[in-house]
Amino acid sequence: MQWWCSAQGQPWTWTWRPYVGVWLLVALIAAAYVALHRRDRSTEGDGGDSRPRVAYFAAGLFFLWGALDWPLGLLGASYLASVHVIQFLLAGVIAPGLMLLGIPRGAFAAIERRPTLHAFLGDLTVTDRLLLETTEASFWLQVTDIQVVNSAEAELNLWTADRLLTLVTCYPLDAQVPGGPLRLVVTAEPMPALAML
Repeated sequence: MQWWCSAQGQPWTWTWRPYVGVWLLVALIAAAYVALHRRDRSTEGDGGDSRPRVAYFAAGLFFLWGALDWPLGLLGASYLASVHVIQFLLAGVIAPGLMLLGIPRGAFAAIERRPTLHAFLGDLTVTDRLLLETTEASFWLQVTDIQVVNSAEAELNLWTADRLLTLVTCYPLDAQVPGGPLRLVVTAEPMPALAML
């Protein structure tokens, strides 16, 4: 018994060899999927698309297992380069594609709740302070203006002679469909040295 298929210095035989490492990998992926699928069904409901997704994931997992386990695993690792190419196609193209198609819809909910990077902009108020750190120095800035601007009707002038920091992001911050015309524009100015004390 071996954990994983590896090159053998012996002639090929059709004697079955178990690869426990492959089985454990496939079992762990399957267990993670079952947990994800159960969580998705308990929070979102299956929405009627559960069976095709499970079938896609199961097919992808089957192709992954087939590419790594006996006989393809051993043939590809030790004997035939053409089988090794088939392994790459199964494990690197077909299996991941099918497994991605099988991911439950609820698993993408966190991705859909965007933007997370600029979410703090919605909590800012005029007079809040921001610390801007660069590799050379740190600067304190004070928020001086917060506006929601329709970029289809007004031009956003981000280049001024003043030393300002202008942060712009899509608005509303929790928009489900990106690319709308509204922008949240936050402007901050450097604070005088005495005001920082």
